Amino acid sequence: MLKRRRREGLLGGIGRKAGIEMDGKIHTAATHRKRGGFTLIEVVFASAIVMISAIAIVNAFSYARRTVSVLENRLACLHIARSVMENLRSQSYPAAALSVGTGKTLPGYPRARGYYNVVQGTGTGATKDITVVIQWVEPTGQTNSVSLTSTQSLGMHP
Repeated sequence: MLKRRRREGLLGGIGRKAGIEMDGKIHTAATHRKRGGFTLIEVVFASAIVMISAIAIVNAFSYARRTVSVLENRLACLHIARSVMENLRSQSYPAAALSVGTGKTLPGYPRARGYYNVVQGTGTGATKDITVVIQWVEPTGQTNSVSLTSTQSLGMHP
C-alpha cells in the first residue's frame, strides 16, 4: 500500500521533501534515479546513430539502383548494335547499305538512336570496315554510347 508521509529528522520535517512509502521503504526522487533506464542524452545519441545508418543504407540502395539502370541501358544498346551489325553483315558487299560513307541512319531506328559508318578497309584485298554506334541519354543527362566494329570482305560476301 502506498501512502505519503514526510520524512522527519532533526529538523522535524521542515524543509524536507516528501517521499513515498512502499513496502516499508521510503522512496524519493533521488532513489528513482538509481533505477534502470536511458537518459535523454543516450536516447539522442542512439537516435543519431540509427539515422546516420539509415541514411547510409538508403544512399547505398540509391547508388545500386543508378548503377543497375546504367548497366541495363548499356546492355539494351549493345543488343541493338548487335542486331544492326548482323543486319548489315547479311548484306552483299556491293549493297547500297554498305556503300562507303559516315553518319548513316541505322536501318529500322530513329536518327537519334545512333548511326553507322562504312570505310574502305586498309588491308590487302577488298574490305570494308563497318562501325555501328548506339547512343543514349541517362536520367542524369549524361550521354553515353557503345560501338561495334566489323570487317566485310568481298571474298566472303560477293
